[in-house]
Amino acid sequence: MKMAVNAIPAADVEPKQRWVPVTERPPEEPGEYIVAYHPCHWDFVEPSVKVGIDTFRGKTAWAKRKYQRVIAWQEKPEPPKGEKED
Repeated sequence: MKMAVNAIPAADVEPKQRWVPVTERPPEEPGEYIVAYHPCHWDFVEPSVKVGIDTFRGKTAWAKRKYQRVIAWQEKPEPPKGEKED
C-alpha cells in the first residue's frame, strides 16, 4: 500500500535551533537570547534547569547572572508574521 506524502518546500521549514553550551562559545553579538540556566539563591545553585530569556552584554556577561547561572543559549526565533490590525 502506497501512502501519499506531501512535501514541504525547504523555504517553509525553519532550521532546527540547537542549544549552544556557554562552555563551547558565547553569542557573537550582545542582545536577548533564550537561555537554559540553574536558578541561584545567594551561594546556592539549584540542580534544576529552567528556560527563560536573558540579555547577553558581551564577552561572558549575562544581565541576570546574579540570580541564575546560564549553561546554554540559543537565538530567539522571529515572531510570527500576522495580519496588520486596523
